[in-house]
Amino acid sequence: MRVSSFTRLLLVVLSAISIALATVLLWASQTINTLNQQTVSYNQLKNTVVVDLANSLQDYLTYGDNQYLTLAKSHIESVEQKLTILPASISSSLQAQLTQLQSGIDGKYLALGKLSGNKNALIDHALNEMADYASALSQYAQKAQSSSGQTRFYVLANAYQTNVVQLVIALKENNLESTNLVLKELTRIAKEIENLPLLGVFDPNIDEDELMLTGDEPEDLGEEIQAELVSLPNRLPKELANTKRLNEQRELGISSLREEISTLTNSILIAEKQLRDEQTLIEKQVFYTLLAAVMGLFVIAAMVYFMQRKQVLTPVRALRNAFSKLIENDNLEHIHTDNPKTEMGEIAQYFNQLIEKQKLEAQERAETLQLVSDFLANMSEQLKVMLTASEQSIDEVVQSESLLSQVTEIGEQVNDINGTVKNNAELTFSAMETSVSQSESMLVASNKTQQQVQSGMDSMDQLLKGVSDVASVLEVINSIAEQTNLLALNAAIESARAGEHGRGFAVVADEVRQLAKQTQSSLQSIKQQLDGLTLSSQQVSQQMGELADNASLQTKSATQLKETASSVADNALSASEVANQASSFALEQSNYLNEFSRAMAQLKTRVQQSNTQVQGIQSDLEQKMVQIRHSLGLQ
Repeated sequence: MRVSSFTRLLLVVLSAISIALATVLLWASQTINTLNQQTVSYNQLKNTVVVDLANSLQDYLTYGDNQYLTLAKSHIESVEQKLTILPASISSSLQAQLTQLQSGIDGKYLALGKLSGNKNALIDHALNEMADYASALSQYAQKAQSSSGQTRFYVLANAYQTNVVQLVIALKENNLESTNLVLKELTRIAKEIENLPLLGVFDPNIDEDELMLTGDEPEDLGEEIQAELVSLPNRLPKELANTKRLNEQRELGISSLREEISTLTNSILIAEKQLRDEQTLIEKQVFYTLLAAVMGLFVIAAMVYFMQRKQVLTPVRALRNAFSKLIENDNLEHIHTDNPKTEMGEIAQYFNQLIEKQKLEAQERAETLQLVSDFLANMSEQLKVMLTASEQSIDEVVQSESLLSQVTEIGEQVNDINGTVKNNAELTFSAMETSVSQSESMLVASNKTQQQVQSGMDSMDQLLKGVSDVASVLEVINSIAEQTNLLALNAAIESARAGEHGRGFAVVADEVRQLAKQTQSSLQSIKQQLDGLTLSSQQVSQQMGELADNASLQTKSATQLKETASSVADNALSASEVANQASSFALEQSNYLNEFSRAMAQLKTRVQQSNTQVQGIQSDLEQKMVQIRHSLGLQ
């Protein structure tokens, strides 16, 4: 098979393999993503059932609030929506259990929440009524007029209330024997209360005229109390039985609901195992599919390797070995090929033809070797003459280059120094002019500073004078306040003499005294602040005097700086003149360089003569080389 055909076939095979592998990888990726989505959805479903739904139902049973029942229904709806992602075998069983739980919540479990809260509400209500009617009996006896039966009502009411408390304790301790004994005692006391004659206490709000019109007798308040006290101990055993029956029903309902939730939770866990088993099976299928694809790639790679080894590598190695023998050992050996119609077979045939041509050229090359030997001998003599002339030229060039290098370095140094001196002189002169200008500005600023300081000192003197005037005014106000205080004191004394008629005036006088004292206190504070202000003003005045002295000193320094800058500017002009002299020296140096340049021109002439000889040799050599190439068949 030809290499081109094999390459096209290999391209088609690799393209098909790439498409197949991409398809397998895409399928594996989609499958893994689906499994991950199932896992995430299942975990959310499990958390909703095990945590959210169970907690909502437990809260409903505990508190009896319908919002928890509504929340549980919403959790069930959320779980039913998430079942669609799971496999049908798992979602069908879970859907049936959720439907059963939903129907239970709408039916038998709905009433359980209403029984939540206080499980003994009926008993507590009955006990509260018994205690209330016992208290009402005491109040009834209290409202009655003094009679012989009033004390007995008090005693029986207290005994009844005491037994109610004992009954509460017995019920809390769940002691049935004590409960029955207390109930018997309450029944006995109630019978005794029922047999007591009424005390004649009627409702004060009853309209007597209405009773006269209807002909009815007014009802004693004690009749209802006696009837209730007798009836309540008889009703309490029934309330106890009803409470026990309701609690048992509630416990059965809660147990049934918990069993359904537990069954649903177990189903969720079983479904989780089934889901994991199915996912594990799918993952194995994906793994084996990818493994088969990889193994197929290895098989195809091995087949491609053996085909390349047979069609390409083996012939190329044979060609490499033949070239190696040809180059290293001059061994002109032919290459044997089994497939002359392939590209490698054609290359082997061309190589064999090259070997035949090399054999013919080797014979012609041997004939030209003698011509080459003669030419090399002639060229050797000419090169000796050229070598002698070149050595002389080289010595002269070395001396000239050394001299020229030294002169050039000196010229460069002089030029650098001249440039540096000239630049420094110009920069110094410019800087000094700037310094003189800045010194003049400093003098102007110093004069302005002195003027402003003097103005500030004048202002401080005016401020001190104003503070002194304010202090005088404050002394006058303080004197007025003292007189006001004395007048208020006299007014208070006079009002005291006036007695009741001067009491109001005394209050006003006292307020005036307080106001005078506050005024004196405020004046004292203001005086202290003015004293502080005076002291601060004196310090500021002293500092401004020092500032004036510093400004005067600064003016003197600026004058000296201006004089120094002028002197430095004169020195800069002198340095500029020195730089001009250095420039004249550089001109003389340029003349010396011109002389060296003429010497180098003479040297150049000699070198050109040597080049002419070399060119003649080169021309002769090229002609000989043309003959050699022609004889060797290289053109």
